[in-house]
Amino acid sequence: MIFEHIVQINDLTKPEIPILTRFQVWEGLVLRARRPDIETIQIIRQLAETGVF
Repeated sequence: MIFEHIVQINDLTKPEIPILTRFQVWEGLVLRARRPDIETIQIIRQLAETGVF
């Protein structure tokens, strides 16, 4: 079985979406794997505001 999942980040055509650093993206992916019960939008907002979750 082949599985592919594309995560688009830092879309400059959508200014309402915060720009994330590579570290923030990595931390968000790690957190998502460890805590799948947390909504993705909560992770993005927290990382954009504080840089950590």
